[in-house]
Amino acid sequence: MATKSNDFVKIWSKPILLFVVTIIGLLLAIIGTGIWHVLSWIALIIPIYVMVSYGARFFK
Repeated sequence: MATKSNDFVKIWSKPILLFVVTIIGLLLAIIGTGIWHVLSWIALIIPIYVMVSYGARFFK
């Protein structure tokens, strides 16, 4: 039988990870220009890719 802690981690681990990656991407955009903006775009594309790939499953 699964514990409540295990259920919490199973349900919320991916959304929390996407939240952290998004916040990092936004903070990188604020820090500066040049390489910081490139890193920001990379960090902000990851959640978009996950959402689009997850949503594409429903249209197959």
